[in-house]
Amino acid sequence: MVMFQHVDGSRRNSISKHWIAILTASMLCLGITVAFSDDERDPVITVTEKVDDERIVHVFSVSEAYEYALSLEKQDLYLRAVPFYQGIIAIQPDNSDAHARLGYIFYMSKEYNKAQEEFEWKLTRDPNDVQANLLLGFTYQYGKKDPLSALKYYEQAIKNSEGDEKVAALEFAGDIYQLVLRDWDKAIEYYRLILHIQPNNVKTHFNLGACLANAGNFEEAIAQFQEVINTAQNSNHPELFEKAQQAIVAVESAQKSK
Repeated sequence: MVMFQHVDGSRRNSISKHWIAILTASMLCLGITVAFSDDERDPVITVTEKVDDERIVHVFSVSEAYEYALSLEKQDLYLRAVPFYQGIIAIQPDNSDAHARLGYIFYMSKEYNKAQEEFEWKLTRDPNDVQANLLLGFTYQYGKKDPLSALKYYEQAIKNSEGDEKVAALEFAGDIYQLVLRDWDKAIEYYRLILHIQPNNVKTHFNLGACLANAGNFEEAIAQFQEVINTAQNSNHPELFEKAQQAIVAVESAQKSK
């Protein structure tokens, strides 16, 4: 059988401080403390960093710490953002946004077990969170090399998403059905759903063609590959033009030998 594949310092006088953590891994953060006013209504996060041999002390409220951490992320300074999110969680253990940001940073840093913990924490509070489901799926698929565990999170994301997020969830799930499970019918179903949202998605046309060919639906497979030929050179995937031409030749050959 031919297999077709796709492709802030007034707050410093606060009392009752306790040590939270030392992040030796980043070699940037010297320590994190949290402090409270006498009535414990004014929590403060203090983060001490060493940046370019300079000792820097930040004293922030929770909201200030969050905004600062986000600004660090926007500069691609992900590890420097970690202690600020950790300080927020020390004060507000149920701060969902801080957990989510930590999970993302751990994923990007390839600390997959820590990323998994953060995304799973978020999903115990909101099982339908699309981003958490997608990112936990990525963690399993690419970090832990476990696509079957990833699949259930993509499926959950599909149920609760729309637009581009839905397309992403459908694509990752469809690819698992195609490449891992070789469940052509399910992959075909998901690729068709993508094309309902994005009719000009060249990559999906190609993947749909591959699944149709593997399922023995040669005529429709050729039609999908022809759609790729018609549109690929003006798309984000011009490399698929030649591949689609080759695929048509292979499908026609499979037809003749059937």
